[in-house]
Amino acid sequence: MSTGDTTLRVCAKTDVGKVRSSNQDSFFIEPAPAGKEASHGRLVLVADGMGGHAAGEVASALASETASGEYYDFELSPDDDPLKALRRAFQEANRAILVEGSKNLDYYGMGTTCSAVVLRGELFWTCHVGDSRVYRFRGGQLELLTKDHTLLSQMLEKGDLNPREASRLSIGHILVRAMGIDNKVELDVSENAFPILPGDKVLLCSDGLHGVLSDEQITSVLSTLEGEEVVETLVAEALSEGGPDNVTVVLVERTG
Repeated sequence: MSTGDTTLRVCAKTDVGKVRSSNQDSFFIEPAPAGKEASHGRLVLVADGMGGHAAGEVASALASETASGEYYDFELSPDDDPLKALRRAFQEANRAILVEGSKNLDYYGMGTTCSAVVLRGELFWTCHVGDSRVYRFRGGQLELLTKDHTLLSQMLEKGDLNPREASRLSIGHILVRAMGIDNKVELDVSENAFPILPGDKVLLCSDGLHGVLSDEQITSVLSTLEGEEVVETLVAEALSEGGPDNVTVVLVERTG
């Protein structure tokens, strides 16, 4: 799936993988509504749900639908910082998940990651919670722009584990932050905007990709392919490695 305009090419692909019975990932890549391009730019996001009885699927879909709707409904001018709209959009999505979970016992305790990027002009901003990721690829170098909110990452950061010990543990997917957990979700936002130059690629993905493929494998694909071929190939390579989880990839390329 792809959409495009004069300066940005946006592509996405999601797959259930080879182990899961349903796909609990969601993504949003639609162009800005008419008249919102200059003020709001272009929002893209990836969400990876958690919970049984299809609850994860519901949570990620709510995150995608609510966050995108709330973001574009927020009043902004072209000179405003879009992060205030992004923060509000994420909090409203978190509230929507909690409300839905309180109404249906099958959905109780559901949650989701959510990683979003807003691109406006030659800049972009990130807003993030969970262990989906945002990368920037430039000049052959892959740069991780987000931090995983997992128990493993937290223990590494505190010095409770070293990387060798961490490699032997199976706690990498235990989230310590996500939408749907608390009344107010703690967010990581890029207080300073990132530049996006012609030829740059911004990659958003669920852990079904980065938990399976190495940075070197991802870099190889981004270095040699463009557009739809990137997302198709990355998903195919994750599946070839066993596809243990749903895998979702969103690619933004600045083409001019």
